[in-house]
Amino acid sequence: MNKKSRILLLMFFASLSVMCFSQNTLTLEDCFGIAEKNSLEIQQTKNDLQQAEYNYKFYKRQYTPSLYFGGTIPAFNRSISKITLPDGTEAFVSQSVGSYSGTLSLTQPLPWTSGEIYLSTGLQRLDLYTDNKTTSYLATPINIGLRQPLFGYNAYRWDRKIEPLKYREAQQKCIEQTEILNEKVVTAYFDCLVAQRDLYISKTNLANADTLFDIMTQRYQAGKITEDELLQVEVSKLNYELAVAEKENTLKSNFDILYNILRTEKNKTISLQEPANLKLNYIDSEEAYRKAEGNGMITLTHQRQMLEAESNYDRIKKSNGISLELNGTLGLSKTDKSIPDVYNGLLNQEVVTLSLNIPIVDFGKKKYQRKAAEITKINTELSIEQQKQDNRQAIEKLVNDFNTKALQVNTLEKTKDLNDKRYYITKERFISGKINFLEYSNAEQQKANSELEYLKLLQTIYQSYYQIRQVTLFDWQQNQMIKKEIPLN
Repeated sequence: MNKKSRILLLMFFASLSVMCFSQNTLTLEDCFGIAEKNSLEIQQTKNDLQQAEYNYKFYKRQYTPSLYFGGTIPAFNRSISKITLPDGTEAFVSQSVGSYSGTLSLTQPLPWTSGEIYLSTGLQRLDLYTDNKTTSYLATPINIGLRQPLFGYNAYRWDRKIEPLKYREAQQKCIEQTEILNEKVVTAYFDCLVAQRDLYISKTNLANADTLFDIMTQRYQAGKITEDELLQVEVSKLNYELAVAEKENTLKSNFDILYNILRTEKNKTISLQEPANLKLNYIDSEEAYRKAEGNGMITLTHQRQMLEAESNYDRIKKSNGISLELNGTLGLSKTDKSIPDVYNGLLNQEVVTLSLNIPIVDFGKKKYQRKAAEITKINTELSIEQQKQDNRQAIEKLVNDFNTKALQVNTLEKTKDLNDKRYYITKERFISGKINFLEYSNAEQQKANSELEYLKLLQTIYQSYYQIRQVTLFDWQQNQMIKKEIPLN
């Protein structure tokens, strides 16, 4: 077989390798979809969102009326009790009493005042088992009441501020978790892609080295090259054989990580498609920070943490002082020996109570508790401020790294193309005997290095981009917020 035939055969096998390489191709977008569908983290976040939705609905229902029925059916008491007689003396008397009661009550919270109004109706029956059984009834057809703490902690007021934030935070967390997963997919996908390309390069180089060794053997036998030059080609071929085995193992390990993220069965014949360069060259760091403040979950978390600290301080401060509670009822009632009569000639019933609790001496316990809560509130505010500064610095670094790498990618892509052309020219010159093996080997190595450097740079760009998406929840390519419908179980 002459030299030209060998070169054509080598090109055929290289083309065949490329065809095999493109079969069963998986794209980065495919991996995003598979990972989101199968991810346990996404499922857990959806469950958290559903729980937050139930908690939010429960919070909303706290402002609606509640209807209750309570009763005793029956209560029987047979015992000896000490009672006070009409003349003021006391005596032990044997009693046998049966009682029945039923009350229907409707309550309505007053969120603005932290009080409660209620409306109730009830009926009680009392049976005295003596020599002659006697029965009596007590009816309260209508009873309107108010329970109102004065100057106390209003949990409803704080819930109105905190609970909606919790629900929105859970919604944003679900979107953010998807972006976190996407970043993991990007890293694992490109690790596989780089290893896959590295293995392909090594296999191609091995095939080239094998062909070149046959050609150089013929040239050595013809006395056109020295034995040293032939040995250089043979050593190179052996090194490629070792490299192929090592890189096959690296590729397998990287694919195991990717399959673990995707939570899918291993496919030995799968290959990955190289993503195109992002059509985005620059992101403004100030705008990215504003998007993170406006869209990201971190802002909602900070608002909730601050409100919870203020709520805790308000609760402790108001529970450590004077407490007043106003209770009042207005209604109708009557007692009689029969049910029809107990609802005739009803009597007015009014009760007003103002309860007072004044702490006098507690040896400073409440003071220290209040001071501790105040320090907790101050530290929460300081922690949030520090997190904001750290977040700004992190975003600036992410954006600057992205912008720097985005400027380099076009240059490196051109370098890769030039090294490809230089390699094929150098290869032809080496086969024709115009240059030595070292020059050919250098060109071959530069070609492989430029291909891998380009892929690694592309990986860094994609990683930075999805990290920026994660903190801003903004799609910079489509120039819109990342919003998605989140189906719940």
